[in-house]
Amino acid sequence: MDLSICIASFNTREALERTLRAAISDCSGMRAEWIVVDNASGDGSVEMVRREFPRVTLIENAANRFFAVAANQAIARSMGRYVLTLNSDAEVFPGTLPALVEYLDRHSDVGAVTTQMVRPDGRLQRTCARFPSYPLLLLDYTFLGLLLSGRRRRLRRWAWYADWDRKTEREVEVAPGSFILARQAVLRSVGAYDERLRLYFTDDDWCQRLQRAGFELMYSPLGRVIHAEGSSSRQIRPLARRIYFEDLRSYTAKYFGDRRAGWLGFLSAPTRWGMDVTAALRGH
Repeated sequence: MDLSICIASFNTREALERTLRAAISDCSGMRAEWIVVDNASGDGSVEMVRREFPRVTLIENAANRFFAVAANQAIARSMGRYVLTLNSDAEVFPGTLPALVEYLDRHSDVGAVTTQMVRPDGRLQRTCARFPSYPLLLLDYTFLGLLLSGRRRRLRRWAWYADWDRKTEREVEVAPGSFILARQAVLRSVGAYDERLRLYFTDDDWCQRLQRAGFELMYSPLGRVIHAEGSSSRQIRPLARRIYFEDLRSYTAKYFGDRRAGWLGFLSAPTRWGMDVTAALRGH
């Protein structure tokens, strides 16, 4: 098996159908498998996959187990030399998957690769970043960002590779979890996603473990993906906001210690309350 495509899905039936059609079409000529883990969707996603894609392996969860658990379920079933974690709202352009499989075949020192992503209207998504530093987390999620706005802007430009146009190949620290193509051997060595991080910072964590184990993570412009972004999370906005800040604290504790995580949790509480109030006023 050359390639396993692993998709976690929650209430994204129409996007999931486009994603599967594009991925299956792009695998022509490769030995590939497609694994969808459905997180208790109520929009007919399961029925659509059964009806339209009988070759797809479908795992049905009785409840929403969120991204990390669902992705790990798919990865555990995968048999390909390469494993692609693909969002259910990420549609690959023709030629993307063969090009990136060939890229990994040619670069034995690369553990995983990602590629160019664009919004549905064609605008470039400035994906990939450096690992978040503790000062940046403080400036991004607390009132300190307002007091030190100039430093926050400089740190964010540095963290998001502001001077890079995403048209050239380069080594990166964090790739978007919506599209990471990894070697099966690397996944066995590094492990899959940390399930303590349910929805967010899963890619930051996995990419750190990848590189601490000595593997390279590359961005290659050989492929292209249309990514709608947020198709699932916008359906559970209040819960997603709560999980975001819980995952933020868990990630901070893992890499910066419990004490710093506690301070970040305390200082970011007003930010979270403000987001909740704003969302309530907007009906979200």
